[in-house]
Amino acid sequence: MADSLSITFDAYYGDEKKVVEISEVFGAGAGTYHLLIDCFFQGSLVKRNGEWRLNSNTNLLTSTDIQILGEVIDERLAVSN
Repeated sequence: MADSLSITFDAYYGDEKKVVEISEVFGAGAGTYHLLIDCFFQGSLVKRNGEWRLNSNTNLLTSTDIQILGEVIDERLAVSN
């Protein structure tokens, strides 16, 4: 089994620092990633028809935020291949 993708970085919302964690979910279908912010589950990121989507019950992130997170995943995948 290949190593799963795991990305952690600091992001800033105004003056507040947030720890963002993105991790690949095995068994949930190819290309599904869990998103945690400050250790709280925010939802699952999935790329469909070339666009990243967040399956979540929260409106914390904008569609632009979601696309940026997807780009972070795409860039990491490109480097690891």
